[in-house]
Amino acid sequence: MFAGIPFVGEALLCNLTVFGCGMNCGWEVPLGAHLKLRLLLPDHASSLAVEIAAVRWTHGMYAGLEFLDLPRESRNRLQSFVLNEFSRTLNAIGRSR
Repeated sequence: MFAGIPFVGEALLCNLTVFGCGMNCGWEVPLGAHLKLRLLLPDHASSLAVEIAAVRWTHGMYAGLEFLDLPRESRNRLQSFVLNEFSRTLNAIGRSR
């Protein structure tokens, strides 16, 4: 979920990192816009807050976001989530060989 001036919407995230992500929201988000995000991750029941994310690139309905302001709790949770997913992927690749 995201909010900016003058819009509110939902998007599907891709390429999530501790620095930002890509998103597809079904419409064009203005380049340079600043958004407030609530990320729904599969690891937890509560959403993860991103206070400020900047739209750094757009391509039609896709946009690349840079996280500019994450509360400490959100940053710690995001780092843990990304590390766990990376480890899980590496283990799956190792088992398939």
